[in-house]
Parts: sequence; C-alpha cells; structure tokens
Amino acid sequence: MHCDASKFHRSGPGVGILPARSAACLSAIPLLALLQIGSRCSSFPCATGVTPAPRLACSVWHGALVFARMRILIVEDELLVRMFAVDALEDAGFQVEQAGTAAEAMRAVEQLGTELHALIIDLGLPDRSGDQLAAELRDNKVDLPILIASGRSEREIRDRFVHDARIGVLVKPYTAAMLIDALEKVGVTS
Repeated sequence: MHCDASKFHRSGPGVGILPARSAACLSAIPLLALLQIGSRCSSFPCATGVTPAPRLACSVWHGALVFARMRILIVEDELLVRMFAVDALEDAGFQVEQAGTAAEAMRAVEQLGTELHALIIDLGLPDRSGDQLAAELRDNKVDLPILIASGRSEREIRDRFVHDARIGVLVKPYTAAMLIDALEKVGVTS
C-alpha cells in the first residue's frame, strides 16, 4: 500500500497526528524521523492495536491517532541536578515537566492528569519528604511509575515500598544511563 506522508500532521514539538483512516500506512512512515524521537528501541501497544514508536504514548482523539512523547515530571529542588536530569531525559526522547517542591509537584500532577507517564522525586524536598510525596501520589495514581532519587541509604526507601514494583530508587549522584536504567526497572521502557 502506498502511504501519503502528507496526511501526517505535526502540532508542536514531539507530537504527530495521523488521521485514523491512514493508520494502515503507519508501518510505511518512519515515525522516528518524523517525530525526532530518541534512537533507543522498544515499543508498547496502544488501545487501537497500532504499535507506536519508542517512548510514544498513543491515544485516539477526534477520529485521529495521536502519538506524543511520554511525559515525565522531575521533582528536584537542586537546580543543577534538575537541569542535568531534564537534559538526560530530553536526550532520551522524553518530554519533561519540572517542579522544585512537593506543592508544585502536586499542582503539576493534577494539571497533567493522564498525560503524565512517570515521576522522578528527590527524597530531600524543602516542603515535604520525597517518600511521603510518593506515598501520597501512589494513593491517587496507583499505576504511575515513580523513582525516588536519594544520596542517602536506599535500603529504607526500598523497605518502605518493597511490595510496589512501580516505585524504584535512584541513587545520587547518577549518570544519564543510570537514570534511564532506573526508569526501565519501574516499567518505563526504552
């Protein structure tokens, strides 16, 4: 089947819309090139049965398939650490939102709703402990992957969340590779 790439519409960085009637030509369109997504390979099925490119979320919106980069919220009060994490995540193909306090994080989570795919929370936030924030968010968003970043012992954090495979620990200081690996361990595949 010939695929008309002109039917593919971009609406902002990292977002592509393909009319549903053209969904059959998804295999013919190099989505990685069109969406400028990172080069690491894996995918996950979306509700429509179409498999999107790496780190893409898929949904149906007004009769169109919508593919958008996965959104991650980083909650970190240390500006340099947050900037490093944002750069590493964006380089890996994620769309990143930022918060410096637990209060900002709660507002962001509420605003983003189902558009949020994962959280990275610093343990030592100025207004509340990161593990307390994670526990509170877990009550509201049962399946949301959460990483708790800490320079302290990871054992007590792991012990607190031992029965929750979607909460992980990221030991500081960390590299970009350690950050991506930790996300994969809580189900955010690359």
